[in-house]
Amino acid sequence: MPVALGASLVALVCAVLLPLLPVAVNQPVVSWPADPASPQPTALQLTTQRPIALDVRADCTAARAAGASADGLLLATMPPQSAETRQSALVATVRGGQLAVLSRGVPLFLGPLPAGDCTLAVTGDQNGMALALDGQVVGRAPPQLLPDVDALVTSVPAAAPGTSAGLDVRLTLDDQFATSPTPVKTAVIVLLVLAVLVALGALVARDRAAGAVLSAGARVRPRPRVVDAVVPLVLAVWTVIAPMTDDDGYYSAMAANVPFSGYVANYYQLYNQGFTPFTWMYYALSAWQQLVGFAPVVLRLPSLVLGIVCWVLVRAFVARALPAGTGRGRAVALHAALAIGFLAWWLPFDAGVRAEPVIATAVAASLLSIVVGLERDRWALFGLGVAVASFGATAAPTGFVALAPLLACLPAVWRRMRVGASVPRALGRLVAVAGPGAFVGLLGFADGSFRDFVRGQQIFLGMQAQESWYSEIARWIFLLDDSGGPMGSYAKRVPVLLGLLALACLGLLAAHLRGRGRPMPSRAALAATTLLLGFALLWLTPSKWTHHFGTLAGVGAVVLALAMVGTPVLLRDLDRDPGRPAVRTPVLVGAGLLLAVLAGLGWHGRNAWPYSWLLGLPDPGERPAVSVVSFDQPAWWILGGLVLAAVAVWVTRRRAPDWRPVAGVAAVALTAAAVLLVTTTYLVGGFALATARTMDTWSPWADAVRDPLGRDCGATAAMQVLDPASARPMTPVPGLPSPVPGGSSGFVDGGWFPTSPPPATASDVVRGSFTPPPAGPASAAGNDGTVGAYATPWYAIPDRPDAAMTTSISGRTGDGNTVRVEYARAEGDRVVPVATRDLGLDPGDEAVDSPVWRGILLEEGNGPPPGADVMRLVAVDASTAPGGWVAFTDPTVQRWSPLADHLVPGEASAVSWQYAFLFPCQRKPVQADGLNEPSTVGVVWGDQELAYRGDGIWQIRRGGLFAQSLRDSEVVGLVTRLRDAPDADPGMVYRLTPYVPSRPDAYRLAQERVVVAGWSPAPNTTMSVPIDDGDTTG
Repeated sequence: MPVALGASLVALVCAVLLPLLPVAVNQPVVSWPADPASPQPTALQLTTQRPIALDVRADCTAARAAGASADGLLLATMPPQSAETRQSALVATVRGGQLAVLSRGVPLFLGPLPAGDCTLAVTGDQNGMALALDGQVVGRAPPQLLPDVDALVTSVPAAAPGTSAGLDVRLTLDDQFATSPTPVKTAVIVLLVLAVLVALGALVARDRAAGAVLSAGARVRPRPRVVDAVVPLVLAVWTVIAPMTDDDGYYSAMAANVPFSGYVANYYQLYNQGFTPFTWMYYALSAWQQLVGFAPVVLRLPSLVLGIVCWVLVRAFVARALPAGTGRGRAVALHAALAIGFLAWWLPFDAGVRAEPVIATAVAASLLSIVVGLERDRWALFGLGVAVASFGATAAPTGFVALAPLLACLPAVWRRMRVGASVPRALGRLVAVAGPGAFVGLLGFADGSFRDFVRGQQIFLGMQAQESWYSEIARWIFLLDDSGGPMGSYAKRVPVLLGLLALACLGLLAAHLRGRGRPMPSRAALAATTLLLGFALLWLTPSKWTHHFGTLAGVGAVVLALAMVGTPVLLRDLDRDPGRPAVRTPVLVGAGLLLAVLAGLGWHGRNAWPYSWLLGLPDPGERPAVSVVSFDQPAWWILGGLVLAAVAVWVTRRRAPDWRPVAGVAAVALTAAAVLLVTTTYLVGGFALATARTMDTWSPWADAVRDPLGRDCGATAAMQVLDPASARPMTPVPGLPSPVPGGSSGFVDGGWFPTSPPPATASDVVRGSFTPPPAGPASAAGNDGTVGAYATPWYAIPDRPDAAMTTSISGRTGDGNTVRVEYARAEGDRVVPVATRDLGLDPGDEAVDSPVWRGILLEEGNGPPPGADVMRLVAVDASTAPGGWVAFTDPTVQRWSPLADHLVPGEASAVSWQYAFLFPCQRKPVQADGLNEPSTVGVVWGDQELAYRGDGIWQIRRGGLFAQSLRDSEVVGLVTRLRDAPDADPGMVYRLTPYVPSRPDAYRLAQERVVVAGWSPAPNTTMSVPIDDGDTTG
């Protein structure tokens, strides 16, 4: 033991040191222009938006040359066309000999450019900004005015080759999470691993010396049973046909970017905030992606393996959890109940790339290891259990749950440590077996440091307040919310609610046994305590989603099985009058009624799954029912329970008289098993049915069966857009009157926002109520207070196989403005109105307001009704409020084409994280070296026009990955549909045409390495300040 204690102390000290030891930080530096003689504009989207440091140098010759250009632009750090440039960027202009330098809209200098030769310097860092002319500081600003950098743009002309154009920019970028261990830290890592191995080896040696007699006969090999084939088979089927879990798209994208960034980070938002110390799982997932690709089925294979491993672990745990019976029935029932409970809990939560399968398996492995160690007096198994728990603890913030088996078993382990030892010596033994937990430091901080964690929290808390223990109620509200969201689907409710009931049942059983001088079997008691502590530890986790219940799938299944089988078994084993019920009838009735109520409450959840179209699914989005049987009605479960009670009474009277005292208990247990079995059957059967129904069309589950490797590119092949390049104008019908409502028009040609031109279609008529501004650089000024109306001519409704009628709208629809399509029947020189549809509104007729052009489908709900043969568009602008203008194109007919045909090979696609998992072939933008690759196409989840506006990944204030591409591009929304499910909401495809294209050859990127202490603060380039605790919106 001295060797084990010494090695464990060394390991634990190393684990404490790892977060604090020095690391080498990547410090990228951009120098622009690459060719001093020819400054070429280029997109340059900084991940943190602001640089760590900025150094701009220009001579007055370059400044005067810029002043001679049309826009006078010496330098802008965002595209001049962007509406946010003046308020967010550094802009230096020269007009009429006057130099103006503004950062975030605040002047650093306004004045005449000095005569003759002179130099201009703008510098900035975390201490502030300064502007100097000829070395003399003439302007200062606080560090909060450091500009955003999305691009580098100038109108300075090229100079002769070999000379300088007189403009130079140097940017130090923030890539502080890209760290690597220094030699000192690497040595400590090696020492930690060796120390853990020595500690475990010493514990094994102790066991061999002390435990040979104690372990004799202890090993019982579980016999293979039918469920050992059924469970893996169901897991394998589910791996193929399962819906996504909540964050499959998010986490798989995080892992996919690791080879480029070199570290695990948020990727989609929060300025690519590092995930230290919860990183090892994503490194493993990233390595798996590099090996097998990005198809959903292959990315779920690790969760399949974990599911099988977890099943083997819990199967081994329950094999000796109850006293042995005289026949096979007890074991068969126990393993059948375990299989039912395991599948009911694992399937709805743990078939994805989230961390829950890892944590659930770690909990099961740790519990089994420690329990077997207690039974065999094998202290090495204590250390192994602690080591395994460290993998779960560092997989995700919900890894707190991995502490549950350690805490549950701690009293028993402590009693074992105290055998023949004083308290100090027992504490030494406890440290020796806890030493392998030093893997927490290795897994959490091998490639990161404490400064990464602190900086990550600084960014997060600058966006929103952290959830705490007192908001745990939110998780249960999500679970039981009646709004129909996937957080509270029936399959997620049932195992959790019945798990709580099983806990209560085992608790009462333990009290009942204790009152009769019988102890609760240790494995049952420790499993129940572990599940109870697991629920409690979820209180400490910083987010409150229901998918975290998946961390309890393994131990939860054990508790369910022990409650369903162990309760009647243990009650039956008590010495009592065989003619007297083991549990009083009122108690049984109450238990049965409570079970029926919880079953109804569980099934009151809807058949809803995250970010899914639910194609082919029975009762999609509804509460499940079969014929007249609505499963959320307790009466049906009461009826089923009565039937099972009758069966139990008949069987015990005829075939098993020894079980008559527990016939009622068995009936309640059988009803609970039936609830779980029906849940799993409906879940797997529903998706199997959906797969069969859509095999000739498309659904994610059918596609996974046909194309498990994703070679057909998943949803990309199923999604279609109306191709603007195929647009053909519609034919006006001559002689039909098309009066303008109100008799006057405030609409003009070109009446759209100047930085958001309409899509290029065959329609050359674009009308709007925005009065165009005078010509000028980046000018967005114009008259948006115009009111009036406009009506197109009447158009003949054409035949349009594989095509559709469409228009595009920009500006405000709703809140006083309307754009509508009117359908009519032409009768000679007059029209007979048939129907009118308002266009461009969100669900619930909510207004939409944006200069982005939105494609509007004039089919289906907006399409022509029977009897209509002509149509026209009518727009009314009755709003004088700021932004109260609207513009639209004349209707065209466009051809449906696959989304894949619209994509440019190799372009970066901004696919919403909600369903990015279904688009394995679309390349995501790379985040590396403090830079975000601009995206040129967006595929956005949601049923609203411009749904991206509500998603942080598109928001500047949230540090969204796609936010800069959005504000720096002309954006056009394309009409989108699922080919085989035109009534589904597929989201929207957007074409993003950058104002300033990315030209990596226009600048030089150098990577410098800086060694910093693990506790030193990182630069706060995002200017993050913790918000008020009551604000969770950021």
